[in-house]
Amino acid sequence: MRRRLPRASLACMLLAAGACSGAEGDDAAIDAGHDAGRDSGRDAGRDAGRDASADTGPDAPDAGTDAHLPDPEWVRLAGYSDDCYVEYARYPERVVRIGWRVCPAELPPCSYAVLAPRSFAVMADRAVWDPVGSRWLFAVGVNSGTSGGEYTTTRAIMGSDGSVVAAMRGHEPDIHTQCHASLAAGPTSIAMRADVFGSSITPPAPNHLFRGSFTDWFDHELDPGELATLPSTAWAQEFMTSDSVSVSKIAPAEYLLVARAGAPTRRLTSGYSSIEAIVGDHLFWLSYAEDGSSNARIYHSGSSDTDDLMLDGLAVGEDYRGFDANEHDMAWYVVTDRTATGTIDGGDVVTAPFATSAVDVHPRVLRVGCTGAEGLSIRLGAEALAYDYLTEAPEYRGTLDVVTLADGSRSRVTLPTDPRDWSFSAHPLWIDTDEVAVPAIGPDGSNTMLRFPRASFVPMP
Repeated sequence: MRRRLPRASLACMLLAAGACSGAEGDDAAIDAGHDAGRDSGRDAGRDAGRDASADTGPDAPDAGTDAHLPDPEWVRLAGYSDDCYVEYARYPERVVRIGWRVCPAELPPCSYAVLAPRSFAVMADRAVWDPVGSRWLFAVGVNSGTSGGEYTTTRAIMGSDGSVVAAMRGHEPDIHTQCHASLAAGPTSIAMRADVFGSSITPPAPNHLFRGSFTDWFDHELDPGELATLPSTAWAQEFMTSDSVSVSKIAPAEYLLVARAGAPTRRLTSGYSSIEAIVGDHLFWLSYAEDGSSNARIYHSGSSDTDDLMLDGLAVGEDYRGFDANEHDMAWYVVTDRTATGTIDGGDVVTAPFATSAVDVHPRVLRVGCTGAEGLSIRLGAEALAYDYLTEAPEYRGTLDVVTLADGSRSRVTLPTDPRDWSFSAHPLWIDTDEVAVPAIGPDGSNTMLRFPRASFVPMP
């Protein structure tokens, strides 16, 4: 489907964790003849009756198409120079392809993604459920350089059914200048930011911010005019959107840019750590206090336009990590113990019904005594949460746990340790009643995703 012209014409390692106790050779390798992937994404509590057995892999794309995808018809955004500019794809499905294969016998029962071109990687971020398309949406990207020192950064939003919703790319003259493009998906919408950043760039630099539907996502251009008042150029980090509001961390300035319609609102974020979740008009983010403790905060976009404290660190050095929220629940990891050198040495997994004010937060400890080098990064589902163990402790590396919200019972899958040909490259993208999906690295160093059926998890004490 064609995109309309605009009116104005990264996978990385995250946190690690310890243990808790109860309370393709080439692009043509996309051949999905095995096609074992299931579109088992289920709406987190909103569409529990949906048949989760639908085939998700594209059925055996031919080698010629995979190796030589048609031109996606890149459209350049206005206002940029010839050596530093941003484009979007009118036909994003021609930018990248994905197929699903049965995992090899040495892995627990699962399916894995094959991307073409192989250089694309699943980005280390959460996936979003699209209730209309019955699919999970997630980001992929690739950075590439040329012999002349020029760089191209491409980002795309893909679906668990093999669809490609949107794609952007930035052309950069050198490693010191970023013509940056950020994409984010909400349940039924797309948001995009495009900025220029570099030591030789002076404001006002061109920037764009769009919101819209999957089919017309360039129809609504907002004006991030406040960027022109900064003493230096800036670009978006941790870009996230719901269907009503978009938010991005602006670097190197210390504020969040929150956009609904018209000109975005600038919110100062003293002690900012990270954007954790966005549910409707409510944005959850973490900050650090001067005494070293951390707080979970919530920003209410819209008529109230306020920024409230949700969770307050109770002791010096206490951290909240891995906060996640959906329409029904919230969950987070509380660091309770540290070694003499400051390394995290213990913590609890805590849950609560969804709330939008501190007085309405009623937490309960789901699992006690997590230990390890860092902390858990939690991904919430409708009736359970998932977290992995990206830790140096060999007994927990490559371990993925699911904990039910009702009673705290736990189940697990573990990647083989000898030989360690497969590894997780980020924390879980999604969990639903049927499966858990995690970005990973394959035995040939290729970027992929592993999808584990919940039925394959082994009960644990």
